[in-house]
Amino acid sequence: MPFLIIAKKNLGPGGEKLETTELSSTTLRIGRGTNNDLHLYDHSVQHHHAVIQEEGERYVLRDLNVVSLTSVNDMPVKEIILPEAGTIRIGPYTLRFARPTPAAPFMIEYEILVDVVRTVELARQAPTDKSPTLSPDAVAAAPGAPVAPEGPGEAVETTLGDARAQGGTLPTMAALGGLPPSPRPKVRDEKFHLVAAYQLHGRYINKTTIAVLAVLVVLGGSVLVYALGKHWVFMPGSVSMKHRLFANDCARCHVAWKPILTVVPDKTCLSCHSGPPHFSDRALGPAPQCASCHVEHKGHAVLAALFDSTCVQCHADLKVKEARVPVATTIHSFTADHPEFAITVSRPGQHTTQRVRLNDGERVVDTAAIKLNHQLHLKPDVMGPDGPEQLSCASCHRVDPQGAYMRPMNYERDCMRCHLLDFDERLPGKTVPHGQTLEAVDRFLRATYAEYYLLQHQSELKARGPARRLPGAPRPKEEIWVNGMVEQAERLLMGIPGSKTKKGACVLCHVLDRPAAIAPSAQFAGATSSTRASASRMAFPAVVKTAMPQRWLPYSNFDHKAHSVLKCVACHDAAPRSARTADVLLPSIASCRNCHFEPGGARAQCLTCHGYHDKTQAQKPGDQPYSIEQFKKGRASP
Repeated sequence: MPFLIIAKKNLGPGGEKLETTELSSTTLRIGRGTNNDLHLYDHSVQHHHAVIQEEGERYVLRDLNVVSLTSVNDMPVKEIILPEAGTIRIGPYTLRFARPTPAAPFMIEYEILVDVVRTVELARQAPTDKSPTLSPDAVAAAPGAPVAPEGPGEAVETTLGDARAQGGTLPTMAALGGLPPSPRPKVRDEKFHLVAAYQLHGRYINKTTIAVLAVLVVLGGSVLVYALGKHWVFMPGSVSMKHRLFANDCARCHVAWKPILTVVPDKTCLSCHSGPPHFSDRALGPAPQCASCHVEHKGHAVLAALFDSTCVQCHADLKVKEARVPVATTIHSFTADHPEFAITVSRPGQHTTQRVRLNDGERVVDTAAIKLNHQLHLKPDVMGPDGPEQLSCASCHRVDPQGAYMRPMNYERDCMRCHLLDFDERLPGKTVPHGQTLEAVDRFLRATYAEYYLLQHQSELKARGPARRLPGAPRPKEEIWVNGMVEQAERLLMGIPGSKTKKGACVLCHVLDRPAAIAPSAQFAGATSSTRASASRMAFPAVVKTAMPQRWLPYSNFDHKAHSVLKCVACHDAAPRSARTADVLLPSIASCRNCHFEPGGARAQCLTCHGYHDKTQAQKPGDQPYSIEQFKKGRASP
């Protein structure tokens, strides 16, 4: 429904002039600004003072000022549903309104105050409180003016407001939509003489009162500084918890006679704190100053606890050079546009590594030289040392003492309970050493079987006495027996080369690099001892280094202890189905976002997982030459 605005301008003896404006919008903007629909000129009206909005069948008036300067039917309001008819008071203006009817739109009628400009001009000439007057002849000439008294000595004095009020209302107003009868406007006696105020000639605003107030403020401030202490008064805010030891020693961090807004230099912070660079070798610009991120005197208890906005100011449009790892150049938050997690992998036979993201498909491969089938280990009723049992993730994977990260896999701690390296039933509890070269394993087996033969044939060997073997003589039977037992045990441990069924206990988990120059039959048993000794270094296969990563995500922080309320498979959901060693079973970013999101979820700030400073380059303990007393006073030893 459109708005109809009727502005009535008093032309004095010439009568009145009506200006009608019709708006088709559903919102009527009222204010002193020229872009308003209803433009009111008086300086007591704000630039954007109020709006009237059509909401269904209702019309709502909203005051846009902090301090309410609008009233409806003489009641101050901030927001109100307008009644059928009434008045709106804004500054010196009285707006009469009437809700729309089938025959007429929403109408507003007001009177243009032509004396607003005249009042200011008169105040410049004579800054007094007396209202300007009109002569009796001017009053008598006005339409509808009262008859002047005829008694002798009676004077007629009428203000501009009375002259305007005594003018007759136009009869056409009632026919335009049922507006209420125009109330008799009251004379506004209150005036504020701007010229006198700016020249400091007013009754209360003058040079004397301002000087007295200034002296009182200075004296009151001096008393306050003396009573509370200069540090408490001039300190812009409380310091962080760790800096309260020397909170009153401003010169500890700030340089005397420097401007207040001067940032504390980095060398001041580095005199106590170790602040290694943050990828400074790859950044295109200089690193930000310490005090630009760690802002003191803001009431922060811990300066290292930063908001994401501190990180986003660079990472929203990151500039890097010669990045050795793929770096996301546009990140605003973890939940919005953080990329998928990335890991470091190396292809078989290659020494160089590359960073791939978990959603890169076939490129995501675990290249560790170890064989492990998670699906087989997590099956029910797996045969253990004491019979069938149900293994869990914690049966093999154990956290460090802090509970943050998983320890590297260790055979003695994690595997030996089920996978014993025994080699002969006649020697119960006897196992070959793990982690040794296969040549060392061969020496261990020979010593073990030689000792066993001596224990079993003591009487025979004692009766025969020491014997010396001549060149070309056949090997003694004890040497033949020991060689045969060693070869049998080594085949049990390392398997038969080329066999797909008898792989051996070691080959069950490890990858062997077998030499191709030596035939399998000559690897562990030569025709003579001299032949075996010369070929021993070439005959034994080598165990390929497992190269299992210590940390899959080295550029982030994680705490398993904080996630102990969840099952392992809640995050590593692919583990029960994984039958390949090459499977990477890390949780994706989508898995983490199930709990970590904002607002309302677990913490998802940048500092939850990332750190700014590379602490591996931090200063060692003892690098700072301070004693306790020197540290408190801020003086280093010579």
